[in-house]
Amino acid sequence: MSAWERARAALGPRPSRVTVLCTGNICRSPIAEVLLSERLADLGVTDVEVGSAGTHALVGSGAMPEAVAAAHEHGGDASQHVASQLDESVAAASGLLLCATEGHRGYVLAHFGHLDAARARLFNEPIDDGDMPLDVDDPYGLDGDVYRLVGNVIARAMEAWAERIAKWPPA
Repeated sequence: MSAWERARAALGPRPSRVTVLCTGNICRSPIAEVLLSERLADLGVTDVEVGSAGTHALVGSGAMPEAVAAAHEHGGDASQHVASQLDESVAAASGLLLCATEGHRGYVLAHFGHLDAARARLFNEPIDDGDMPLDVDDPYGLDGDVYRLVGNVIARAMEAWAERIAKWPPA
């Protein structure tokens, strides 16, 4: 049994809410939110709500225009995104917290230590081939080409997460 299969078994039935996390909730997590939501819908998964938050969110801000464009390139619409802060209620309601970096996962475990650590996973975990970094670097302040590269990585990761979630037995 793989590490993921053991974690999934420990977590129980498919979560009704998945929250994707980054720092400001204006770059990586808005892309991941809309792409994961779209992919789950494509797979017929209608019982999972997808949201996003930031560990140090720019609360009330929209997604960066470059992030909106990167999401759009993969069929997602992040144009209506509004940044929000990860808090106790969001963390507690989320059966799965997908983190852009190990630092975000560490934040979750440090601030919400009562949560099962298996609930906090990394974006790139299901596509890890041993040669790529598990962290998805922050494109904030960089040009559109970097956002496109980050969007490509996130799209691949969210496709893999959607497939994992779709195979996860529902409650």
